[in-house]
Amino acid sequence: MKASATTITPEQLAMHRAGLPVAINERIAAIIMGRSVKRLQNERLRQVGLPVLKDGRSVRYLLSDCLAAIEQNRRAG
Repeated sequence: MKASATTITPEQLAMHRAGLPVAINERIAAIIMGRSVKRLQNERLRQVGLPVLKDGRSVRYLLSDCLAAIEQNRRAG
């Protein structure tokens, strides 16, 4: 089964639960972070925000970095 560009596969989820690094594309990262892809791109150009992995033209984010950023920005209500 081929996953779409905006979903996390069951294999990726299992790897994350096992503590292995999972690289996700910027569309998935934007959905997880609640931001637009354009905002992630602008933050990357300004060198702020999440760390990125680059492989040629491909940009990837670590799922653990996205989740850690969400947890860090969480406030008590």
